[in-house]
Amino acid sequence: MSYYRHVFTGRLVIHRLGHYRYQAVFLPPALAAELPFRGRTPLRMSGEVADVPVEGAWQPAGEAAGGGHYLMVGPDVCRAAGIAIGDEVTVRFDVADRTAVAIPDALAHALAADGAARATWEALTPGKRRAIAVQV
Repeated sequence: MSYYRHVFTGRLVIHRLGHYRYQAVFLPPALAAELPFRGRTPLRMSGEVADVPVEGAWQPAGEAAGGGHYLMVGPDVCRAAGIAIGDEVTVRFDVADRTAVAIPDALAHALAADGAARATWEALTPGKRRAIAVQV
């Protein structure tokens, strides 16, 4: 039994996007059809890849890549799971709150101490907040 609503097995591949190369797993089209995608907006997820916890987003692959959606799988996840390009992996996940942002303690203290910084923070989109929080 899985604690996650969505489960599938896919192959870890290299996904090329222009000059960039990502380790990724593609979402099966039948499963993608069941999910609440909004156009080309990534869909946040929380789950596991090969039993290693992950948080990320199903990204639109673009027409040049044949469409579909992929999840980037970082090298730290690959090391922890003992997986490599070409391996079959089980992916379990739930759709995550699009607005959720994990704020590190240092950032939370800085925002609490500076009203102007807090106001600027509140004006940012969740995606921009996540981008800043991951850098702290």
